[in-house]
Amino acid sequence: MNSIAIKKQKIRLPMFFMSLYFLATPLSIIPMPGDISLLKLVTIIVVIFMVPLLFVGENEIKPNSVHLAWIAYLIYSFSSLFHLREEISIDTLRGIVETTALAFLISLRVYNSREKRYIYNIWLLTGAIMVFLMVFASNVLVNSDNRETIYIFGYSEDPNQVCGYFILPLVICMERMLHKEDKRFRIIYILFLIAMIYCVFKTGSRGGLVAIMATVFLYTIISVKGMKNRIITAIVILAVLFIIIYFIIPILPETIMNRFNIERILEDRASNRFNIWLVLLTDMKTNIENFVFGKGFYATAEALSGAGISNTVAHNHIIQVLYDQGLIGCMLFIIMLATSAVRTFKRNRILTVALFGMMVLSMSITVYPYYKPFWNVLIMGALNFVEEEEKNA
Repeated sequence: MNSIAIKKQKIRLPMFFMSLYFLATPLSIIPMPGDISLLKLVTIIVVIFMVPLLFVGENEIKPNSVHLAWIAYLIYSFSSLFHLREEISIDTLRGIVETTALAFLISLRVYNSREKRYIYNIWLLTGAIMVFLMVFASNVLVNSDNRETIYIFGYSEDPNQVCGYFILPLVICMERMLHKEDKRFRIIYILFLIAMIYCVFKTGSRGGLVAIMATVFLYTIISVKGMKNRIITAIVILAVLFIIIYFIIPILPETIMNRFNIERILEDRASNRFNIWLVLLTDMKTNIENFVFGKGFYATAEALSGAGISNTVAHNHIIQVLYDQGLIGCMLFIIMLATSAVRTFKRNRILTVALFGMMVLSMSITVYPYYKPFWNVLIMGALNFVEEEEKNA
């Protein structure tokens, strides 16, 4: 479809409400009256309007394979209450139910080509909001090697979780740099890339940096086609590396840069993550029933406390799901992700790359539904776009 035809297409109300939700995600730590967050308030508003919009206006409803896999994981998640019914377990299950309901409201309909471009612009704006907050609303964490994170009204975001907000915007930037119609904005995208990577370094997150590097690597392998585009990508990557090495690294505190030293990682055992993983994996081997069916959401807290470790989570979502929901739950979770990855690989590879980057990040943090960027990328993988349906008809 040519650009003139695309510009004539309408951006409909459901897309505006989806955009409102995504834009509110970086502001999830802002409290509101009634003991809820700004994101929660926005989510309620979005749901109130999205439900009736399923039945009015120009709608084409199209369930897909991601929805099926998501439902299978959701149904099995209810079994966790047979193993553990503490408040945090119930809250986690409720979070999965609520996130699933919102995901289906957003992704069941079919969106047009202009709406596809629009939602990617919203993701770029989301990344820009995070850069702004990391520059103008950040503070140094106490006893954390000068690591910085976002502070708003006395509330802070986990520095490792900050990095996930940049993964999809980063891939979109790289994709836009190769488009002819976006060539005049190439320098802006490059500067935006540098700004996002600078923010990742400021957080001092080793898992975040690895996720960003893995994302860039996979994008260059599976998405860049043609010798000209490969040369452009290589030049951009080298230019960004040059700027990082000679302009960004020198202005960062030495304590932050020491965190990325291999010897330091081995010395502190990846911020004690190696010990956490060992405790949970060892405990799983002691009971075959728990290994198969799990011990309930956040059963990790008791296991780690019993081992003298102050953490309550696995800091690795695959291990977290394996411990909480057992082998069955872990396989259903992986199937849900794999289904999205396969579907987007056929239709829109930048989402496959972003999902891979999120999975790499999840190897160092837990990403139950309270961590929205992970699930938002999964929602993007479930979206239906009309031109993609035509290509794959």
